[in-house]
Amino acid sequence: MPDTPPRLAVRAKARESGQIDHPGFVRGWFAILTFLCSSAAPVFAASNPLAISLVSEVTAIEPGKPFYVGLLLKHRDGDHTYWKFPGIVGVPTNVEWNLPEGFKAGPIEWPEPQRVMMFQVKAQGYEGETLLPVRITPPESLQPGTTVRLEGKASWMCCGRTCNPGFEDLSLELKVSPVASLDEKLHPKFDEARRLAPQPLAGWKAGAKRVGGEVHLRMMAVSEQARLRVPDIRELVFFTEDGLINADKAQVFSRPEPGVLALKLLVSEYATDPRAKELLGVLQTPQGWMPDGTVRSAALRVKITD
Repeated sequence: MPDTPPRLAVRAKARESGQIDHPGFVRGWFAILTFLCSSAAPVFAASNPLAISLVSEVTAIEPGKPFYVGLLLKHRDGDHTYWKFPGIVGVPTNVEWNLPEGFKAGPIEWPEPQRVMMFQVKAQGYEGETLLPVRITPPESLQPGTTVRLEGKASWMCCGRTCNPGFEDLSLELKVSPVASLDEKLHPKFDEARRLAPQPLAGWKAGAKRVGGEVHLRMMAVSEQARLRVPDIRELVFFTEDGLINADKAQVFSRPEPGVLALKLLVSEYATDPRAKELLGVLQTPQGWMPDGTVRSAALRVKITD
């Protein structure tokens, strides 16, 4: 299998429901699919590797008060779906809503991504059980005592050693009440998804410099708490949000000087703008950014200098 897939003229869906419009990850996916077919490998599994359902954080909604629903994904062991930017292979999970009049749906609020493997290619996605939350705002004109039905068509690509594209019509019904009520079983799952969302990082100063075909990222500890944390951080992983960085290539971690963490990243040949002026994505450490090991993922937007 070649290190990089050929450049194919395929475009992804535009920035709908939190997705990013970029050709690279679909190019890669179709190239991998072509390789699998040409080598007589099985592409589509006989059984569905993903169970997907539409769930709600509340059992009853309140007129005009926003609430959360979500796509609950349960992957078969060894299989995964994709983050909002999958890397050079894959297609992100999406939902197209059909809501009652006056209802509004926000984008998917993506939890922190994971490194996943599509055959021999590193990608950005989710394994195990994952909840993708979506904020819904109902109209104030709803009448308590009535019932509303929320509908959406979900689409995804679930991969392991084989790939399974999927579509499913999902729905749920919720009662309208003068006061919203939480679902005791599902509320903790939504809380966990929010806890795992990438967060702004305090106590650190980020810098990025373009060096040939690489971007060199430096994280300088500027608070006492961050400086104390530096020796405990042994690994950094960057997840690209716009395809500037090749998610399949090695990322070289170092501590070049006291109080500084560094990561060398390879610019992707599939990047829409290889000379982009910002590094946009999620910077993750399994050791956690906080002294107690929490907050693994930091939302990052850094100006790139030459």
